[in-house]
Amino acid sequence: MKEPGKAAETKSYIWLYRTGRDAENPVVLYDYQPGRGGQYPDKFLRNWRGFCHTDGYSSYRILKYVTLVGCWAHLRRRFDEAAKISKTENSAAKIGLDYCNRLFSLERDFAQLTPEKRHEARQKQSLPVAEAFFAWVKTQNFPPKLAITRALNYACNQEDCFMNVFRVVQQSC
Repeated sequence: MKEPGKAAETKSYIWLYRTGRDAENPVVLYDYQPGRGGQYPDKFLRNWRGFCHTDGYSSYRILKYVTLVGCWAHLRRRFDEAAKISKTENSAAKIGLDYCNRLFSLERDFAQLTPEKRHEARQKQSLPVAEAFFAWVKTQNFPPKLAITRALNYACNQEDCFMNVFRVVQQSC
C-alpha cells in the first residue's frame, strides 16, 4: 500500500461501523487503522452512546459508553461446527444448534415489525428460549479442547452480550 514508514507486508486493519437497519439515514463507514486493539473503536466511538452489535472479540470490552450486543450468528456457527464433528442426532452440539435455530426462526418472523413491536415480540417469544438455552449451557460439562467445549465456553463468556439483544429496541450500531 506504499504507506510512509511501513513495509508492504505490514498488516493494517479496516474497522467497520454501520447504523442499524432501522436508521433514518443509514451509514456504512470503514476506518483504516494500524491495529486491532480496542483503542481504535474506543477513540472512534468516544462521543457516541448506544448499542453496538459485535462478535466476541475481547477488545470491544474496553468501550466505556457502549452496550455490546453479541452476535448470535457467531455463536450459532460454533455449535454448527461442533455438530458437524459430532454427527450424532442428540448431541449437545445439535441441542445448542437447535436453540440458536429457534431464535433465528423467530427473528425471521419479526423481520417486518417496527423496532418497538420487534422488541415486544423478542420479550414474549425469544427471551424464554434464550434463557432456557443459557440454563442448559450451564449444565453441560465436557473435556477441554473439544469443539463443543469451545462453543459452550464462548456462550458462557459472552452471555451478557448475547442477552443484550433482548434489551435493544432499535439497533444503533
